[in-house]
Amino acid sequence: MNKTKMDSKVLDSILMKMLKTVDGSKDEVFQIGEQSRQQYEQLVEELKQIKQQVYEVIELGDKLEVQTRHARNRLSEVSRNFHRFSEEEIRNAYEKAHKLQVELTMIQQREKQLRERRDDLERRLLGLQEIIERSESLVSQITVVLNYLNQDLREVGLLLADAQAK
Repeated sequence: MNKTKMDSKVLDSILMKMLKTVDGSKDEVFQIGEQSRQQYEQLVEELKQIKQQVYEVIELGDKLEVQTRHARNRLSEVSRNFHRFSEEEIRNAYEKAHKLQVELTMIQQREKQLRERRDDLERRLLGLQEIIERSESLVSQITVVLNYLNQDLREVGLLLADAQAK
């Protein structure tokens, strides 16, 4: 009879440890989901800002393209009729065309970098969304397992008490 009480205490102890372990795992999975959700929200905000910057850079790039085209046309006109223009006018036309071309190249590079960053953020958001969904699913599954274990623990406890009474 004493051995039965000892066995039931050992079994209770094992089951309680198992419940604590599963419950702790559930909490860890929940924390992973919450951290992923926070990262997701931060990335959504950053993506919003990047998209705005892409829009602004494209607008600026379009304006610079028009200005660059006009400057090249002016340079072409000055070059064709160089005898009608002073050396300073020719130099100014060249410098303006060159300056605008450099600015345009820099803006195009900036646009490329922003688009790459935007694409990277969108990929990361998809990955985080998957992690969030998986963690929510795991928390639900672990909750079901915990409920089953708690129910089984009660039943085992009742069976042991009944066996001890007999």
